[in-house]
Amino acid sequence: MASSEWQQYLKRILSMVLSFSIVLYLLDWVFHLLFHSSRQPLSSILTQGLIFGALMGFFMPFFMRRMVKKMYPTLAQAEEIEYQSPANMFKGVEAVGGMLFVTNQGLIFKAHKANIQKGQSNIAFTDIEKVEAVKTAKLVDNGLKVIKKDGSDVQFVVENRDELLHEIDKKLK
Repeated sequence: MASSEWQQYLKRILSMVLSFSIVLYLLDWVFHLLFHSSRQPLSSILTQGLIFGALMGFFMPFFMRRMVKKMYPTLAQAEEIEYQSPANMFKGVEAVGGMLFVTNQGLIFKAHKANIQKGQSNIAFTDIEKVEAVKTAKLVDNGLKVIKKDGSDVQFVVENRDELLHEIDKKLK
């Protein structure tokens, strides 16, 4: 793995550990308030968050790679895949997991089978006004917004946003 991949991998693990620790802490408070149960020591909550978050952060990328490895979109005639990246596409309230493909004709998002909303979404380069980097939940620098010429937009969460943005920008010029 390259240095930037390791940094991203460690950030993912750290964010999982932090997220799970916060959720466990909040759940402990809720159970204490609703059911008058005894509170867990903070050290116990942090240990649980560390173990579960580290395991999820470590194993989730391997699980996701196995799930999306066999994914292949339906391509138009003479359409070729030039770049691909794991991604989530926001469809209503669901962040649909899958793979984002950059082809010679446009963008294709193919949802993996573990989603409620499945299928494939295609956006031709001729329909795209611009693509911009955005923050997911106004916090994390991993969002990509595709603004279409009809005024609508599609937002993705991607792993290698800057690299993906560069690949798309090359096609739009």
